[in-house]
Amino acid sequence: METNGNTNGALPPVVSEMAQENFYNFLSVLERSFPTGGFITDGVVLTPRNKCAETIIMLQKQWMLEDMVEELNKRMNVNILYAVESPEGQHYQVLAYSMPFIDTMYIIKIESQQFGVTESITVAFYDSIDVMFDDVKGHLQELRLLVEDADYTILEQEDARQTFLHFN
Repeated sequence: METNGNTNGALPPVVSEMAQENFYNFLSVLERSFPTGGFITDGVVLTPRNKCAETIIMLQKQWMLEDMVEELNKRMNVNILYAVESPEGQHYQVLAYSMPFIDTMYIIKIESQQFGVTESITVAFYDSIDVMFDDVKGHLQELRLLVEDADYTILEQEDARQTFLHFN
C-alpha cells in the first residue's frame, strides 16, 4: 500500500509498539472470526513503512473477492471505503478499514487481477488515528485517479460524511 521511499541514507523505519499490538489483535480476531481457517497466519511478517507497518496474509484457497469482502464485513465489522472494477472487468480493488480505536487501527486492501479471484489481503497497521485518517484520505484521492484516468467503475463507496464521522 505504501512504498518505503527511503533513498536518502536515513535509518529505515521500525515497527512501533502500537502497530505491533494492532497487528497481533488483528491476527487474533481474524483467527477467531474464521475458526475453520481461510487464512495462512503462521509466519506472517510485519514490515515497517514510513507511516505504518504492513503485512500480506495469504488465503488457504482462492476466494471470489466479493465473497471475501462480505465475510470480512460480516465477521470483523470492517467499513468498506470503496470497491472498483477496471473497464475490462479483469482488475478489482477493495479498501476496507477498521473502526479506528486505539487497539484496532488498520486498512485492508484486497485486489484481484483475475476477474474477481483473490489469493491474499494486504493489511496496514497504524499507531495513530490521525495518520490512519490521512491514509484513508489518500486512498480516496487514488480512487479519483482510478476513476478519472483509468476509467474504473465504482462498485461501492462509503459516504464521505460517514467516513469522517468514524474518525471523530
